[in-house]
Amino acid sequence: MNNHATATHTLAAPYTLGALDDAERSDFEDHLRTCEPCRQEAAEFKATTARLAAAVSQNPPAAAKAQVMAAVDGVQQLPPRVPSPRAAPGLGGFRR
Repeated sequence: MNNHATATHTLAAPYTLGALDDAERSDFEDHLRTCEPCRQEAAEFKATTARLAAAVSQNPPAAAKAQVMAAVDGVQQLPPRVPSPRAAPGLGGFRR
């Protein structure tokens, strides 16, 4: 991230979209504690992204749940993986 003060003020949109790396996000969150205009802008971007998501969201087809539940009935769950009694701890000695 560019540490120049004016560049920090341009990060509200990428912050809201989750597009910053960990260090950038942490730095911007520190900045938000002291910058009301950036807090307001981030809140506005968050509201806008929520409205955009709602505008394009679609309900699943009515039959989707029944289809999924029918498919699940045909799937057999695997037994739990347990450590092999001969395997050394921490060396991946698991068996089914």
